[in-house]
Amino acid sequence: MKILLVMSYSFKTGQTGDATQGRETANALVRAGVNLVCVYVKHQPIRIITEDEIELKEAQLNALIDSCDAIHLLPASMPLCRFWRTLNKKPVLGSSIFWGGLERVYLAWRTHRRFVLRLKAAVVGLRNMLPLYMNYHGVDVFLPNSEAEGKCVMRCFGVDKHSTYKAVPNGFIPPEFDVSSLPRSLAVPQEDYIVVPGVFARRKNQIGLIRALKKYSRNYKIVFLGGVLDEDYYNECRAIATDDMRFLGYISSKNREYWKVLNHARVACLTSDCETPGIAMMEAAYAGARPVITKYGGTEEYYGEYGEYLNPCFAKSIISAIDRGWARGRLKKKESDRFAEFTWDLVAAKTKDAYLFAINRYGEHD
Repeated sequence: MKILLVMSYSFKTGQTGDATQGRETANALVRAGVNLVCVYVKHQPIRIITEDEIELKEAQLNALIDSCDAIHLLPASMPLCRFWRTLNKKPVLGSSIFWGGLERVYLAWRTHRRFVLRLKAAVVGLRNMLPLYMNYHGVDVFLPNSEAEGKCVMRCFGVDKHSTYKAVPNGFIPPEFDVSSLPRSLAVPQEDYIVVPGVFARRKNQIGLIRALKKYSRNYKIVFLGGVLDEDYYNECRAIATDDMRFLGYISSKNREYWKVLNHARVACLTSDCETPGIAMMEAAYAGARPVITKYGGTEEYYGEYGEYLNPCFAKSIISAIDRGWARGRLKKKESDRFAEFTWDLVAAKTKDAYLFAINRYGEHD
């Protein structure tokens, strides 16, 4: 079985969750024995680039496609799907990394200050829920990170009649050292605290968390752990933050300092418009922090009874979930250990099964 994996060019070095998912999935597939050929896509116009930074001409790309059994688009963006429909036909799988819902529209509106930006963000959110606009024809099998995401994809995307999905979980890399033995970081409070492990982007809704804590006069110690994707948004969050809130910036998950912060957090909280499901939160749960997380994006399939779930649109829901999570405290060792099952090798095994499924059923719908 030979697979052509087409990833966004930014995935080569990006630190976002989808970039990590792309790189680690590729590495695990190779370990699983898949004959994998990786290429990268640049947009406007679309160009296909090899690992060696060589741009493929049309004839070269068609020859490469002919030599493969299936194509995997990661992520399956609309422009990439449109481009792929013009090429030689082989089974096409697409990692969706998607969630659509009115909560995303509402939060897009709420997190922008300028009216024009609010309106633009809301229109984009609404448009992403319309199958007539979301043209994903040509993808035979979608690979969402949860059953909930799969159902959302089939509801919001315009797809072929034969199109279906196979849920493939997300994963992370547990460190080789014993996380539970790590001492408290000097960068965090000496008291119990809540860690917010996410990049500063408007969809992560850190500002909604800050507003909720201030509205209901909660004095929890908060540690924001994540880089900055949107500088203006980050500055807005800093401007309304209280003295009980610390901003540590980006720390690599390969660094012991990262795991120290997670290991001593009482609660890990993400008030995002969705999480599919959020690699940093999986790492936090593995380190024992109680997950308090948005209910949108298939999160309950990962965190189950161990998590507390919130509606990010409402401050009261955010505070209630945090209060419940705080009262429950950190996960027990046997509870946190279960998250070790979300390995990239598991992801590769599920992805490999999906490849075989797509190849075996291909042609039945011609």
